[in-house]
Amino acid sequence: AFEEFLNRYLRWCRESRKPAVTMLVGHPRKLDMDAWRWAKATWSERTQLRRTLEKADLQTMRFGLCTTLMGDGYFGYDCANLGRGDWWWYPEYDAPLGHPIGPAHRNSDGTWQRAFQGGTVIVNGTLYDAVVRLDKPHRDFSTGQVRTQFTVPIFDGRILVATDQPLSSGAGRR
Repeated sequence: AFEEFLNRYLRWCRESRKPAVTMLVGHPRKLDMDAWRWAKATWSERTQLRRTLEKADLQTMRFGLCTTLMGDGYFGYDCANLGRGDWWWYPEYDAPLGHPIGPAHRNSDGTWQRAFQGGTVIVNGTLYDAVVRLDKPHRDFSTGQVRTQFTVPIFDGRILVATDQPLSSGAGRR
């Protein structure tokens, strides 16, 4: 289903009448979608839950963000049931990618990749962890690790920024 969704999103980005604003919005998988429960919760209970959920499912956040970066949309990640506009901010949002160099493409292993002026974005919508090999060292903006080879777990994504920093210790193992 991911492949079909991504192809529809990319087609929309290419073929929709311009200017177009496309937004993909996600939320933590652990979010209880029972609206009645949240309607009865106190402000304090909602605030505490928002703080917990903000960091509870970073994999889903990265997957949504990297999927969005395959096209030209905007990305949002929060708890709709607890109120929009939480303005959750993640380090990945500050990655110095610059402008895209070209369109996203599907790799032979089923992952998708898009090159930017400052790095590469990979999204893995396959049913297995994928190993990505790059010619030059890149820093994973989520972990800070500098490597030439990265493992991108199932339904996850990575923003990899080109760097001149030395490889992280143990860089050959992961």
